[in-house]
Amino acid sequence: MAEKPKRKRAANLTQLEKTVLVDLCTKYSSTIDDKRTDGSTVAMKEQAWRLLAEEFRATSTTSVERDWLQLKHVRNYLERCLMNE
Repeated sequence: MAEKPKRKRAANLTQLEKTVLVDLCTKYSSTIDDKRTDGSTVAMKEQAWRLLAEEFRATSTTSVERDWLQLKHVRNYLERCLMNE
């Protein structure tokens, strides 16, 4: 049986990085929080996440490269944590 490839793992986000991420998500919230799921909206959301990731990397103080999917997963995790409080 073939082994599953290990997922890419990066260091945890610092508190400063989380704050920057939340600020950027607020900036792009009209696009990334859109509830529609048609093809054009999904493409717009992905483009917004890519722009957000570029801005995040430009302001990041660490040497860890984070792609847009990692940032999206972190944001979803932070939202779940807020709902559980």
